[in-house]
Amino acid sequence: MAASALRALAQVTRSAEQRRARDLGVSPAQLLILGSLSARPGQSINDLAQFTHTHQTSVSPLVQALAEAGLVSRRQSASDVREAEVRLTPKGRRIVERARKGTGWPLKDSLQQLKGDDRSELIRILSVLVAAVTSKEAATRGANPQGEKVRRRAMAQGGV
Repeated sequence: MAASALRALAQVTRSAEQRRARDLGVSPAQLLILGSLSARPGQSINDLAQFTHTHQTSVSPLVQALAEAGLVSRRQSASDVREAEVRLTPKGRRIVERARKGTGWPLKDSLQQLKGDDRSELIRILSVLVAAVTSKEAATRGANPQGEKVRRRAMAQGGV
């Protein structure tokens, strides 16, 4: 029953994310990257790969497309000349702001309707569940659990 409810929630959320991203002229993956850059400017491709739980070779073309659309800029890192820092452009910031203000984000709106104690308990339970799943995935696939820490930190700082 719980797994079925979580699958249904994931489906509704995924559909809403796809619709919202399409309305903004980007892909859901690109919108996720824009949200991460809004929370933590100047991330490297590696940082973004950890955040999205993907490989650098998957993130790099997404960042390239965002740069070509004028939504992000890349500059050589001051601390490591081999890395580039990725930052939002003013146009990219406007997309993130539109995404945050937009409608069609049922999960966020629904969470706001929960009472404080219920919301806190849900966050606690989901955090335990995410940690358990992340740990199991890391053990079975050799994934980097650090990526989840980066993702949670960005979301806590106002990611999309």
